[in-house]
Amino acid sequence: MRVKRASSSWTRGAWWSRRRCRGLTTWPIRTALDELATAWVRAVFALRRQWRGRSPPHTRRRVSAERLWASGVSKIGAERTESGPRLSGMPASAYLTSLRERVGHDLLLLPAVSAVIRDAQGRILLARSQGDEQWALVGGGLEPGEEPIAAIAREIREELGVEATVGRIIGVYGGERMFITYPNGDRCAYVTAAYECRLDSDSLTLEKDELAAVAWFAPEAVSELNVQPYVAPILTDADVLG
Repeated sequence: MRVKRASSSWTRGAWWSRRRCRGLTTWPIRTALDELATAWVRAVFALRRQWRGRSPPHTRRRVSAERLWASGVSKIGAERTESGPRLSGMPASAYLTSLRERVGHDLLLLPAVSAVIRDAQGRILLARSQGDEQWALVGGGLEPGEEPIAAIAREIREELGVEATVGRIIGVYGGERMFITYPNGDRCAYVTAAYECRLDSDSLTLEKDELAAVAWFAPEAVSELNVQPYVAPILTDADVLG
């Protein structure tokens, strides 16, 4: 004979009371654990944000390395070597320094300018920085609030010691050729506006701490030079290279 399980109202009420008691006992504990875990995660992320903007003392470098002299690298994401992009000897702006304090080594998209300087014979002026075997265009990064035309005139004045007349814009260049990772881990992607320029004087006063050499090259000789990767597209659009 099959015996039915008792299912009185008292039995159902006792079971529900026990369940409610268990819920009331465990709920505060679970809440406390959740709050503790949340606080721990927030503390970890706060420390991470605080320390990402810093670099160990032995890896810190002068802020002048942040300034772009000529945009372009030989390999995407490659660390800068002596054959890497030339850097300006001028100090970095307070704006760029403050950005690095906030984002650490994360990728920054930075504006720059490059100058295609011609003389009366149609030759092109190229420059090599100290410790760099590749030739590049004169150029550099923009300061906050600075117009690109004013920036290229300033870079020519600072590096060559001469005033220049800025002509038409040749084009704006970015992409893989403009990625660079500096030795301290800072990553940058540059976008450079190239301008045609003519010097107002043939008497140059070079920035010796930055430049190793400058020289005029005939268009047919440029293709035989060891130049930065970004140079060829700009000179092609400027009708220097075929």
